[in-house]
Amino acid sequence: MLRRHARQAGPDAFPLVEVLAGMGNRPTAQLAAVEALGEMPVQAAADLADRWTGDVAPKALRKAARRALLRLSQRGIQPSPPPAPAQDQAAVTRPERVRRALMTPVNGEGTRLLYLLVDVPFTGAQLVMAVVSQRHGLTRFDSAESSARRFEKFIAADAQRYEFALAEIPAAYARHLIAEAAAASRAAGHGLPQRYHSLKDLLSPAPDDPAAESPVFGLADADAVRYRPEPLEASMELLDRPEFADWVPSTDQVLPMAREWNEAEGGTLALPPSAVAQRREATMDQLVELVLGPSGAEGFRRRLEDNAYVLLRSGHGREGRRALRSSTYALSSSRPGARPTGRGDGEGAPAGAQSGGASARRGARGTRGARRVSGPRSGHAGRGRRGKR
Repeated sequence: MLRRHARQAGPDAFPLVEVLAGMGNRPTAQLAAVEALGEMPVQAAADLADRWTGDVAPKALRKAARRALLRLSQRGIQPSPPPAPAQDQAAVTRPERVRRALMTPVNGEGTRLLYLLVDVPFTGAQLVMAVVSQRHGLTRFDSAESSARRFEKFIAADAQRYEFALAEIPAAYARHLIAEAAAASRAAGHGLPQRYHSLKDLLSPAPDDPAAESPVFGLADADAVRYRPEPLEASMELLDRPEFADWVPSTDQVLPMAREWNEAEGGTLALPPSAVAQRREATMDQLVELVLGPSGAEGFRRRLEDNAYVLLRSGHGREGRRALRSSTYALSSSRPGARPTGRGDGEGAPAGAQSGGASARRGARGTRGARRVSGPRSGHAGRGRRGKR
């Protein structure tokens, strides 16, 4: 009888059927009401019948609800899809696993040593040491169980033994440096360290990581450099710092270019001035490419920024600001080996590389003096590699 009433009254019968379908203390009336939902071609009837198809409903009501839905579907009426569950932002954000991250200064080849304290699920904290390089890629990756106290003692002992400065960096920047080095290894066809694969998922860049930028721009000194410039020539004193000890090419690297420079004009054949200028232009491009190192001017600028950050964080404010000021003048030309132009381009290079019209002989003399200041091309990161346990 209820189904006949619902069929005849149509949507007007829905309020009554809805009330009867909720009368759990009247199972007979409730069952008849659920059956009657299939006779009313309205969306609300399909939604109500769908509620009774769950596992918590009695078996008889579930069967009656499914029959009602079948009849409604034959009329083209389907239950409304369930709303998408609200996602908790804290739940979808990947938990931060890098508790601490520190880096040494970067040498002339773009190599540095990273120390990380990583929280590994179901295992505990691990100390990670990674040697990352713009030129050579990810050359070393070691890990060992640790704790916060052992981590602090270990890095303090290494910094004292190998006499390098350490600066805390954001976890996101550490992930970027490791990913960049791993990509360089793959591009060069080199294998990756075995231990890296076990922690790769924890150290890969997160989707919400900020854009890769040197952390120096998060310091107040970055604005001080912008609004209180100083003479760029003073940045040559940075070559006396251990952080820049191997940034100047060795005499052995520069002397062949000096010979090419002299031979352009003093060869057995007398060349026209235009040919001499062209050959010396090519020699100067080789010299500038050597000075800028891996990744060209962009890599040179980033190394200056990161060393400026280490200097500023280790209490050498004046030297850090000079390095940062030099990075603002770094050449941004996309042509590899492009010659520095204007004041301060290619800062930190031998004198012959800073002046486009200087002779290669003068450049060779400059590198002899620079080598006496810098010593062998070992670099702090290199000493860190020898000292890793």
